[in-house]
Amino acid sequence: GAEAIASCGDPALAGGAPAGLSAYLSTRTLLIRPESDQARISVTLRNIRIDRGNDPSSGARSEAAGIWIGHARKVDLQDVEITGGGKGFGLMVVDSANVTARNLNIHDMVWAPYAGDAELTLERVRAQGWNTAPVREFRFAGQQGVKADGFQGVRVQEQLSCVMIVRSTNVVLDKMRIKGCGARFAEGNLPWQADGVGIGESSAAIRISRSAIADTWEGVDVVGGGVGVKDIAISDTSIDNSFGYGVKGGYTLRNLTVTDSIISNSGLAGVVIYGPVVGAAVVRTKIGDVGSVRFGTMLQRPWQQERAGVLIEQGSTAATALQYPQGVRLENVQVRGGANCHFGLLNITPTRLRRTGITVSGCEADRQDVWKSPG
Repeated sequence: GAEAIASCGDPALAGGAPAGLSAYLSTRTLLIRPESDQARISVTLRNIRIDRGNDPSSGARSEAAGIWIGHARKVDLQDVEITGGGKGFGLMVVDSANVTARNLNIHDMVWAPYAGDAELTLERVRAQGWNTAPVREFRFAGQQGVKADGFQGVRVQEQLSCVMIVRSTNVVLDKMRIKGCGARFAEGNLPWQADGVGIGESSAAIRISRSAIADTWEGVDVVGGGVGVKDIAISDTSIDNSFGYGVKGGYTLRNLTVTDSIISNSGLAGVVIYGPVVGAAVVRTKIGDVGSVRFGTMLQRPWQQERAGVLIEQGSTAATALQYPQGVRLENVQVRGGANCHFGLLNITPTRLRRTGITVSGCEADRQDVWKSPG
């Protein structure tokens, strides 16, 4: 039968790398999965505290985790706390169904470049680009066309996600607290390239309710990869101090709702909906202090481009550049901009929005619909 496996490393990921290095890259403080991908297990964790350790340069962004749960048919997490340093995930749920997490508390998780890589400084990263600064990542032979094991210089992507849900269905995150997912800069820890909640790759029926997410790169990042993501509901949730977006939803995504929530201090937009999204609604939601992010105790405006309460735009890849959201509804949305807000609502697509009860204050413009034909 299936059994739960607890491990600090995954031998299957070793490749040709030295065992010590593989364990360092793929550290999983608690790994729970069946022996076979065809089997399914049930998981119950209550009153558990996981500390990933004090080395923020350890781990790898797609392979390490505080808790990794795979191929589970029923998951019950109650009063689980995760903290500590390193790349990867706080909680990873993959290929699972019927997941309920109540009072999940994930905090003070920070990553740093590998030893020998350039130190993160505000001056350098700002000059190179918040989304383009290079870092080193380890690639095993055969991975992404690499011929031999080794570290590769790449454009930075999210090195840490506090919660990641992949290829999973019927997930409830209730009374969750996420605070302090970031990167270690010379100037201190900043909410850079570290998401609060990531949802992707063929997931469906995900509910986030009565929760608080603060100090992250993006509060909730929904990327509809695989066969697409559908039925994502965020309600009665506060999302504060997101370097990029409070809520981001895009690619092949169907039915995203944000209701009765408060989104504040988002560097680019409180909510962005982009690409081939079908059905999205923002209802009875307050968005404030657009364009401003707290770096420690200082308020910064990190971005120069569009800063809006709600942003609707085309896809971000070559394949989706001419694809636009459809069926977007905005109802009773309040935007309180602040000194760095360009628009309460910015729609740069040909999509016609259904909107009622939108109020905007403090932005340079209440609303702007801007679209130029690619031809």
